[in-house]
Amino acid sequence: MSDDIVVEVKDLDAGYLPGINIINSANLVARKGELIGIIGPNGAGKSTLLKSIFGLVKVRGGDITVNGESIVGLKADKLVQRGVAFVPQTNNVFPSLTIEENMQMGAYQSPKDFSKRFDAVIDLFPTLGERRKQRAGSLSGGERQMVAMGRALMMQPSVLLLDEPSAGLSPALQDEVFVRVKSIN
Repeated sequence: MSDDIVVEVKDLDAGYLPGINIINSANLVARKGELIGIIGPNGAGKSTLLKSIFGLVKVRGGDITVNGESIVGLKADKLVQRGVAFVPQTNNVFPSLTIEENMQMGAYQSPKDFSKRFDAVIDLFPTLGERRKQRAGSLSGGERQMVAMGRALMMQPSVLLLDEPSAGLSPALQDEVFVRVKSIN
């Protein structure tokens, strides 16, 4: 059924440099509640595909829809309003801000919901609640990844794009995080 399609990428061509596409005729369909992994070797275009969906890479052809509406060319704030969140692989936290301040940045479009959403995020990542006043720059790679995911979840996105989501997470935490992220919304 097309009613349950959240993201659809059709015949996508995208790239960083003029005239050079990294993504050629890519197609993807994501339905409500699905977890989709994009697998391939380094340089295959996995991150480029995610960045194209989030408007960070020039789309030269095809279309990307979220909940049936085209999002090609929209800026990040408009994408967040439409329920799209992106967690990059690196440089994914504000290092000089505390964990709590990072979460506030995630809720900037809906600050009145901060407390309720922060409670949901610390249910997912209890360590973040315990260390909420700690600067994100002093955290380990896995802890930063949790902050970045938590910040993205603050707006209850319908689409959560995670670039290398298990990077820095311990093997024991990886499975648990995916199960919890799937159930949070």
